[in-house]
Amino acid sequence: MVEEREPKFQTDPLNRKSQIAKDFTDIALDAQLDTFFLFEIATGKAIRWNKAFRDITGYTDKEIADLPAPASYYSSEDLERAGEFIQNVLEYGAGTIELELICKNGCRVPMEYRVSLIRDEKDEPKHMISIGRDISERKRMEEELSITTSSAGEYNEFVISDTGKGIEENVLNRIFDPFFTTKGKDKGTGLGLFIVQQIVQNHNGFVNVISKKGAGTSFIIRVPALKGKLTIEME
Repeated sequence: MVEEREPKFQTDPLNRKSQIAKDFTDIALDAQLDTFFLFEIATGKAIRWNKAFRDITGYTDKEIADLPAPASYYSSEDLERAGEFIQNVLEYGAGTIELELICKNGCRVPMEYRVSLIRDEKDEPKHMISIGRDISERKRMEEELSITTSSAGEYNEFVISDTGKGIEENVLNRIFDPFFTTKGKDKGTGLGLFIVQQIVQNHNGFVNVISKKGAGTSFIIRVPALKGKLTIEME
């Protein structure tokens, strides 16, 4: 007598491929440092988000799924600005805006968002994707950066200063060298300050830098003052 056995469950290859694609997408999104948030325009229902969004807001997945977007995450003033911005996105398909993300604990994080529109098969606006970056450090640097101008004899002087941690002496001696950078791989070319120096020197000026560890850095640019009247000839 042959023993009857139940046939083994055969996984649908298409479903398997779909699950693999979903898993890959989830892993890729969660690996991003920028926040990812997808919501339905008509209802404000959150469709998809990543680990970065969950971590920065402090909300659980269930809470994010239940909270209407974007009203739950921004002040009334920001929502008013966002309303005008969204109208532009609906017209042009994408845009960039800065808003303060209100977290579960009440703290506010300045964010820069790149927002894109997804349309349905009838070409009607259906979903919005926002990819956000924490710009707290940039805001702090903007507040600490100062620019002063003055006339020093035959030269005009521009001083750009910050109150940061300063530049190490071994780095300070090389900052104008072409291709020198302290940034990681693929983060910078090392040409920025070199190009600045070349431009200033081409105008018979010069650039100095003063930096002290723990006391910030100042770049001093001097270029010859213009003598007489400037005449622009139009062809």
